Amino acid sequence: MKTNYRIIVLLSLIALIVSMQEGWGQDVDLPIGNLYNDTYKDIPIQHRAPKWNATTDGMMTNPWQASEQIQKAHIYVDTIYMRKGTSIKLTLPDKMGNDHNHNSYQRWYNYRTEGTFKYAPVENGTHVEGDLLNPVGSIAPYRFQNGYVGQPYLSSPAEQMEFFYPSDFMMPSFAGYEIPNPDNNYYIVACDVSNYTDYDKNTSFNEPTLTHRILFYIVGVQGGYDYPDVSAFEQAMNSTDFQTGGSNYWEEYEITFPAIRFSSHTLDGIALSKDANAYAIPAVDYTPVADNTPLQVTLEDQGSGISLATTTLSGENRIIQFRYPSDLKGTGGVVSDGSSATILVRK
Repeated sequence: MKTNYRIIVLLSLIALIVSMQEGWGQDVDLPIGNLYNDTYKDIPIQHRAPKWNATTDGMMTNPWQASEQIQKAHIYVDTIYMRKGTSIKLTLPDKMGNDHNHNSYQRWYNYRTEGTFKYAPVENGTHVEGDLLNPVGSIAPYRFQNGYVGQPYLSSPAEQMEFFYPSDFMMPSFAGYEIPNPDNNYYIVACDVSNYTDYDKNTSFNEPTLTHRILFYIVGVQGGYDYPDVSAFEQAMNSTDFQTGGSNYWEEYEITFPAIRFSSHTLDGIALSKDANAYAIPAVDYTPVADNTPLQVTLEDQGSGISLATTTLSGENRIIQFRYPSDLKGTGGVVSDGSSATILVRK
């Protein structure tokens, strides 16, 4: 006898309905100014092997910087699609409420250069300075030569940053001055975090044993509102297969759940691979469509009897919760053996 049922999750970025007229947001100017503490701006954080393996075996080569040896760590990758010429908030994922899993150390940095995102472009004929990555809120992390450090220099963690993706039109303004990235095709914002305290914050500036490393792999889906190129990504996303709700989906998962659920105080849930605001889509005929337009969640039930507790996703949310059908026997929920349901997510 079967004792499970299937949930198929289909994420389709095809619902670019012409009636969706919310503005995608006008391109803004490059962020100018300094929100950091520059006391140690010329000092690099020193990489070191973890205390569990204090040899060269505890080190690895940065794939984008062959000459740079960095500490080995568990790596979490979040892929984000966003329109160039706009900004997005990046939040460390290992957090629930006010509880953090990185209470001793956070270093944000450019994984492709092992440096910062500081830049020095020419704007209106004047040499100015700014940063593509800036803190959110009232904190002022310390900007080192190779990154931005929150704790242990701050009393609270640097858990959220705002990243600005330049439009292709803006890139020539960096020529001849400090450039924050090798190109404008993609960016990798990294953050090394730790709960350990085996660092040296005042003399050698050694990093601690790392708990893990978060990589935000950020891809631009358009040149920008001021630079409307048609990329291969846009052509695919605007194709008939995606636009008409056919058989092609950007993400597709098939998950098996138990047919009998014992009572608890929590709902069941599944999660998308990215936060809702990370699913940017190219605009139809370059009419701006908001990156923060909520994702719509619907259910096509094939006999399971489940119901959705989540019907929209926006901002940094990615979890879809659902309810089992009521069970008169008090077990918490029962679905028909071998039944299935399809959850559709559209933007």
